[in-house]
Amino acid sequence: MESALRKIAILTKLSKYTKKTSVEICSALVAEGHNEGLRTIQRDLNELTKHHWVDADGAHPQGWRLNPDVDFYLPSKDLTTAIMFVLVEAHLKPIFPSSLYKSIEHFVDTAKDYLNDYNNAESDWANKVAVIPAGLQFEPTQMIEGIYDSVYQALFKNKKINVSYQSVAASTPEDYIVSPYGLIARADRKYLVVRFEGQESYKELALCRMCRAEMLDQSVDTSAQFSLSAYIAENHISRKRQPEKIQISLWVTDYLSRLLSETPLSKDQVIEPYDEDFKVIATVGDVDELRHWLLSMCNHATVLTPQSLRNEIKKQLIKSLEYYED
Repeated sequence: MESALRKIAILTKLSKYTKKTSVEICSALVAEGHNEGLRTIQRDLNELTKHHWVDADGAHPQGWRLNPDVDFYLPSKDLTTAIMFVLVEAHLKPIFPSSLYKSIEHFVDTAKDYLNDYNNAESDWANKVAVIPAGLQFEPTQMIEGIYDSVYQALFKNKKINVSYQSVAASTPEDYIVSPYGLIARADRKYLVVRFEGQESYKELALCRMCRAEMLDQSVDTSAQFSLSAYIAENHISRKRQPEKIQISLWVTDYLSRLLSETPLSKDQVIEPYDEDFKVIATVGDVDELRHWLLSMCNHATVLTPQSLRNEIKKQLIKSLEYYED
């Protein structure tokens, strides 16, 4: 039975169109927890060739692929699943651990082959949709080679990390031992949610500010049952001015009122007439992002209350105007 299951695992690593060497196949199986050696995999491949499941090209090193004449089912051999794998590559590949992505890479390749062969309107769906982040687009942050893999593997395996990290305010990096609990991709940046050794609170570390990252053979304490979704919902990823939410009222133009009716600031948002324009009332987190948005919409939104926020935005606008005085 183990031999049969191993042969099935080998077949799932192959495509009818892309050839792989026995070393590549063996590496893919090892990444998924199979412990058989290269010789065993080569024997299995030879047996599969005898039964016409697999073709060998006779090159050196030898390349293997599925026999094009054999109808062998792969998870990406239907239209819906094939489209899903192509979209996974387009949008989710950056947040996959490399070893995990390698285990599905053959499905992605097979999905692309399948969609090319399918050749109808439905198979072109992945080329008909796009996801574009809001706001000004920046170039991707530069990373030191190897840091992504170390961080992702440690998070994947619940292992601690010895990291060298240089914050924005620091002139030199410092070394820390941290326990990773979650990864957040936000626009062009990625943040690792961690606990520093000996501390109970959670912090975010920008991966682009890591100078070195080494996975340790020490397990992360998971007894606290950390929830990444709850962490994000509580606005921990944003810089809070205070823990409690605040109610704001804004004098907005007709243009902005239409936008906010489509995408409200909060579930309790109310829009009502105000002079010849509109007033928006909403309960929001008291975070830096709120101020950034208000400043960016200064031609369409004026803070009415709270007075402290109104004064803060007014002061910032006056200060900014000084930089434009000739």
